[in-house]
Amino acid sequence: MSIGYHITWNYFQGNVFGFKVSGINTRGIWSTVYDKNTIFNGGEFGPEGGIFVTAIILLGFFFVRWYYRDKHFDFLAEESEADVHSDPLDQNLQQND
Repeated sequence: MSIGYHITWNYFQGNVFGFKVSGINTRGIWSTVYDKNTIFNGGEFGPEGGIFVTAIILLGFFFVRWYYRDKHFDFLAEESEADVHSDPLDQNLQQND
């Protein structure tokens, strides 16, 4: 999910809206020009260096955490006995014993 967010963010920021992406000038469908470089708009680095985008990203983190608040994901669970013995090669070896 994070990779998808990052790719989408960079694509729309640079190629669509014409903002700088990590300080690199891009040409987008729209041309965006700052009147003044400040900490609020990210200055020479682009919007991702600004306070507004930092706040939006933090809100996104909290939203995802809230959305999945009652979910349980066990990515480090061990294989069950049924999964271990479902391999046909294992079954052949057990039958030959």
